[in-house]
Amino acid sequence: TSVNSGVLTVSSGSAQVTTSTFGVSASSIVANGVTTSVVTVTIRDAKENALTASAGTVEMFVTAGHQGSIGAVTNNGDGTYTATYTSGTLVSNSTITAKLNGVALTQSATISLTAGPATQLAIATQPVGSASATALSQQPVIHLLDAFGNHAIQDSTTSVTAAINSGSFGSLGG
Repeated sequence: TSVNSGVLTVSSGSAQVTTSTFGVSASSIVANGVTTSVVTVTIRDAKENALTASAGTVEMFVTAGHQGSIGAVTNNGDGTYTATYTSGTLVSNSTITAKLNGVALTQSATISLTAGPATQLAIATQPVGSASATALSQQPVIHLLDAFGNHAIQDSTTSVTAAINSGSFGSLGG
């Protein structure tokens, strides 16, 4: 009986823009101009195998939502490329796209920018008076806003208290 042995070398194919993928460290971040998410592009071949070496130059862009910015792209030398996305200050969805050697990748990544904690009030509808001892004919509408004027709709813990100005007559109830 004879034994044959050998080495089988398997390598990935050439880079494909249609099968390459995106990943983000956080898909939802606060719209405060400083919160970040790391964006990773993995270059893949036609069979969706990740490349194990550099595939060339990758550029990343914020192409929808136009909120926030993307930092310099790092070629990790293993078929992956990373860049840091920094949030803008308006609530929106930002789409990150990329090009490999000048050719657009088919896929993209979306990062949702959400409001921060409530820091201010805005009167959307002024109250309108009515006869004494009756409810206001038009109730006030107050909005909770974050530091950048975004509606803090996720805030269900902030308590708002109303009071009559000193020297005014009347009472509040309800």
